Amino acid sequence: MDDLRLDGQVAVISGGGRGIGESMTRLFAAAGAKVATCARGPGQIERVAAEVRELGGTVLPVVADLTVEADVTRFADRVVAEFGAVDILVNCAGGNTCISTDRLPDTDPDDWHYVMDFNYFGTYLLTRALLSHLNRGGRIINFGSGAGHRAGASEIGYRAAKAAVSMFTRSLALEVWEDGITVNELVPGAVATTGLNLGKDRSSDAAVQAELEGTFLGAEIIRHPDAPAEMALWLATRPPGGPTGQTFSLHREPQ
Repeated sequence: MDDLRLDGQVAVISGGGRGIGESMTRLFAAAGAKVATCARGPGQIERVAAEVRELGGTVLPVVADLTVEADVTRFADRVVAEFGAVDILVNCAGGNTCISTDRLPDTDPDDWHYVMDFNYFGTYLLTRALLSHLNRGGRIINFGSGAGHRAGASEIGYRAAKAAVSMFTRSLALEVWEDGITVNELVPGAVATTGLNLGKDRSSDAAVQAELEGTFLGAEIIRHPDAPAEMALWLATRPPGGPTGQTFSLHREPQ
């Protein structure tokens, strides 16, 4: 990955305290970017920031809940105050935190509100807060899910939220094309983190990786978080005028 450099660029990555967001924070910083990242847990985000700094990277960690508009505004203001303009925005925070196989009449509206806020509305809020600060030639990468591209009889709220992210990506790509900004969706597939909701020991990402990385979930292999992080770095290093409004996927649909 030595040819994929971000020297002098500013990258904003949501959800950087663990999982794919943590991998991206490390990888983008190692590629020369100044990275601003947020997470809800202060312990997680400060641990990642300390490790990045120890390796010589530049990182701004901010505790923020992207389902809370005031937190998003505060995070965006910190980014602009510290770094000025932004080159790359990666909306990574999200996940199926309210897994339910209940039929629609039995679902809890509060769960639906939360899963929509966590996956879609947070992406909208952070993009809205930073869009006017993106340089010409900027890149936006939104994390989607195979669930947002395939109908299913369960987890309907999560599927709907990720489908909203996908349509948001394609529509925003058209809106900002003349501003020189590209917008793409990255579908990471099955990744070995506690968010996968599988495994005997879900106490940490490392425990899930030790048990499940390299095994199969249906038709697809369960990957380390570094795999989608590396794809995100590739997208972040595309030159101006590169692909936009597209979905780049590590997810494999069942035959």
